Amino acid sequence: MKKLSLFLAVLLCFAFPASAEAPALDGQVSVLEEEIYPGVNATEYYLEGGDGYGEYKQFLRIVEFDPKNEELAVDVVMAGEKLGELNTLSEIVDEFNAEYEGEKTVITAVNGDLWTQASHHSRVEGESDDPVVKKELCLPRGYTVIDGEIICSQNMSEETPFDEFFLSFGLDAEGDPHIGQIATSVKFKNVTQGTRKYQAHGFNRLPVDGCIVVYSDKGPVSNYCLDDAYEVVIDCDYDYRFFHGETITGKVTAVSEPGSERYPMKENRIIITARGENMISRVNTMQIGDEISFEVSVRDMMGDTETWTSMEECVGGHIPVIMNGVHAESGVSDRNDPMTLIGYKADGTVVMIVNDGRQQGYSEGINRRLFADLCDDLGVVSAMLLDGGGSTTLVELSDEGYELKNRPSDYYTGQSSQLERAIINAVIVSRVSEDDALVGDVNLDGKVNLADIYELKRIISEGTYSESADLDRNNSVNLADIMLLKTIIK
Repeated sequence: MKKLSLFLAVLLCFAFPASAEAPALDGQVSVLEEEIYPGVNATEYYLEGGDGYGEYKQFLRIVEFDPKNEELAVDVVMAGEKLGELNTLSEIVDEFNAEYEGEKTVITAVNGDLWTQASHHSRVEGESDDPVVKKELCLPRGYTVIDGEIICSQNMSEETPFDEFFLSFGLDAEGDPHIGQIATSVKFKNVTQGTRKYQAHGFNRLPVDGCIVVYSDKGPVSNYCLDDAYEVVIDCDYDYRFFHGETITGKVTAVSEPGSERYPMKENRIIITARGENMISRVNTMQIGDEISFEVSVRDMMGDTETWTSMEECVGGHIPVIMNGVHAESGVSDRNDPMTLIGYKADGTVVMIVNDGRQQGYSEGINRRLFADLCDDLGVVSAMLLDGGGSTTLVELSDEGYELKNRPSDYYTGQSSQLERAIINAVIVSRVSEDDALVGDVNLDGKVNLADIYELKRIISEGTYSESADLDRNNSVNLADIMLLKTIIK
């Protein structure tokens, strides 16, 4: 199996009309519709004010796809191998393609969740009157699941000096989209000593005072906890995974008392971190060699727990925009910022929306209270905010590789010299390769990659073939054209 079939390349190099006419939006002055891959449609709008979304100019790009399409895969992807790493969306896409070469090829991707920042949450010792960590620790703020495994629980109220709640967008095993507010329960017990079960306050969260946090090997390499923390290191002799209904067992291999040496995270290790006298008393009786068990469960506080117990991919976000056709009121502000939204239509079509902002004369950003009206006009019945501001980013595969389809505000307003802001995670839609043949290996180098796209473009540009790449002139671009091209080149 190879990363990119030429069939995909042809379809991406030459635009095709979208399968259905895009809805008209109030104030629109131009609209561009594209089918960037069979079943993946993009619509680009330029608005110049009107009654619907405010008086300012706006840029919107909207991507829609059917998550049940067997040729597509949807993945939530972290910026690095461990939590705490940041990377640009373009770099995340490149690394994803390298990791899944021959299995998946990214078609489109958007930025994902918000993350803990030093200014508000991950308060650094020496820089804050209420320190939490010795070094800034960036974690997704929402409940996150990758390939069925829980990566972190949602933001703990103890992490922030203000109240907020976070939603998550997920796809279940059947490919159906959902939005929920997920509470994660991780209970632990000293089996050897027969102690009672205790519940952690968070899973792969910040090591805040007065709390117990459990860290897995999918969490940060170090939580940078303060000297007053008490830590217990548990190693498992198998590849454990945290997901609903799982019981995980391991043995204590080290104890780190306040002010003593800290132990890094490693594969198949779990670390319990406690701060505060009452919390420390629940773990300081654990001894090296004791067997510790962990029980994991999740609950949807919006009432759909059964669905969320088997979620395959899930990205955290922010406040709701519209839920089951009802406009959300709680938490919606009057701010005009760049913003990324994710949601779905009544038929299960997933919709990703990018709205640029903070750029006068190009796109000011839609008032958050008007996004629900936008969703109504687009036929979106449920949607929530992902990260926004300078994080709002959309990347798509084009005829010259991967192209940034929006204008990130940090760069264009002079707040950064980098075109893209580094982000914590992303939502990636990719094409799944299902055959082992080197179909589309145009330059015969044993690989199917972007070089084949350029080779095809060169051949077509010489005038031998039509710009539609309809090589066998049957009024469609399909696998037969690819096979014919291979034959000609040979």
